[in-house]
Amino acid sequence: MRYGMFIGLISTLLIAGCNQQQGTVYRQPIEDARRILIATELSPAAFGALSYPVKARSDGASDIVWIVNRGSAEAFRFVASLRDAGKGATRVRVGIKGVTSGPLGNVEQRLAEHATIKKYLLTAMEEQVAAALERRSFNMARVYPAMGVATVANFGAIMAQFDRASEQHKRQSRANIEKAYRDEAAGKRY
Repeated sequence: MRYGMFIGLISTLLIAGCNQQQGTVYRQPIEDARRILIATELSPAAFGALSYPVKARSDGASDIVWIVNRGSAEAFRFVASLRDAGKGATRVRVGIKGVTSGPLGNVEQRLAEHATIKKYLLTAMEEQVAAALERRSFNMARVYPAMGVATVANFGAIMAQFDRASEQHKRQSRANIEKAYRDEAAGKRY
């Protein structure tokens, strides 16, 4: 019995994964979907650490692009590919493409190396698109599972980053104290 449930769960996940690669069909004519998505900004709830504002633009006849910067440099872009699905419907497939060179280095390679982070970003963007086309609020609860997996999978790297920042702060504090002692010994007053 358990084996059958396990096989059923795996099959469902595989089918869902395949459907995500093909995109989601929305009951909107393609021109309406394009107009709505061009007006869609990224939700601060899911994308708060990214540079704002991130405005969408049309990239050819079938794609909508959101360019995400880190500082003044492009980091990656979300691309929503729109295809007519017939009977007033539009199929939307969301992708992410990192830069391969520049001030931020090879973001595309880092996204490939950190698949859980890439999945989180795609899940959040898919929810952003769904919320816009379904005319509803962004639902962060739909993103939490992918966010949790990304956090757990990258916990070691996150903690190492905190450790490096803490060590840098300790070194800077120690340097400031030593400078204050030297200045006092030299008779400097501020």
